[in-house]
Amino acid sequence: MNTAREIRFDARELEHPKPLEEAVWHLRRLETGQYLHMIHRRCPYPLLEICDKNGYRYAVREIRTDLWHLFFTKDENLPLDELAREAGDV
Repeated sequence: MNTAREIRFDARELEHPKPLEEAVWHLRRLETGQYLHMIHRRCPYPLLEICDKNGYRYAVREIRTDLWHLFFTKDENLPLDELAREAGDV
């Protein structure tokens, strides 16, 4: 049973630099058992670099060229790859 708690952040309508700023805000507040599910119109590579430098795990799924699902956590027990595979056309 998956008891993880999702924090969903839809950044598709936000302009630069708001998606990055708000995603970092959410990441800093994640607790054990939580993950950030970000929906974006592109892959935010600077955010992935920040995650790499700060010990966050992530999984990315491109649904189409203008729809990306990204999942972030520090919790080693959360199945981010599985969540990414299940992400659909939202």
